[in-house]
Amino acid sequence: MICIADFGISKYVSHQRNTRFIADEFEVWNQIFSGELETDIAIYGSSRAWVQFSSAIISKELGDSCYNFGIDGQNFRMQYLRHKL
Repeated sequence: MICIADFGISKYVSHQRNTRFIADEFEVWNQIFSGELETDIAIYGSSRAWVQFSSAIISKELGDSCYNFGIDGQNFRMQYLRHKL
């Protein structure tokens, strides 16, 4: 019985995390395609860049606009696509 409950909870948490991640990604891609993103400092990278660098803190401390383009679980090609767009 415990195994079935663990499986159900795991599936629910994974779904919630993936849904939130997908919604966040759509927001970023929509901003890129609409041309809304104009920034002085751009942070690129994997999940490490996405999690470890706060664009709000960098903007506050340096006085320049900053945007974090880090992508969780993606490779260089996806980063390069974001850069080119």
